[in-house]
Amino acid sequence: MVLINDGKTSGKILTVPEDVRLKINSALLKLKSIVDNATFQCSICLGTIKDTHVFPGCQHTFCGPCIKDSIRKCRNECPECRTPILTQRHLQKDSKHDYLVQEVAGLFILLKEVEVDLVNAG
Repeated sequence: MVLINDGKTSGKILTVPEDVRLKINSALLKLKSIVDNATFQCSICLGTIKDTHVFPGCQHTFCGPCIKDSIRKCRNECPECRTPILTQRHLQKDSKHDYLVQEVAGLFILLKEVEVDLVNAG
C-alpha cells in the first residue's frame, strides 16, 4: 500500500500491484542505462556533460570548460578521434543537449524517489 498525500490533512490509500512496481524498477534501470551512456559523459573529465560543446567535424560532445582547456593546452584536435579544429571559436554550444541531460537526470531522481516511497510503503 502507498499513502498518497493529496495536499490535505487526510491522504488516500492506494494499493500498488507488483507488476506496477516491476515496471517502475524496469523504467529506473533503463533510465540509469541512458544516464550512464557515453552520450551524457564527457570523455575528458568522465563526469556528466555540463555546458555542452560539440566538435563541428566529428560531432563529439564535451563539457565546455574541459574541451576549451584541452584545446588550449594540447593540440587543436578532438581528444576522441583527433579531428582537427582551427580554434575554440569553431566549437558549437549545444543547449538542447544540456536541457536533455537536465531533464533525464531530473526524471531519474523522481523515479528513484518513487521507488523509495514504494519500498517504504510496502
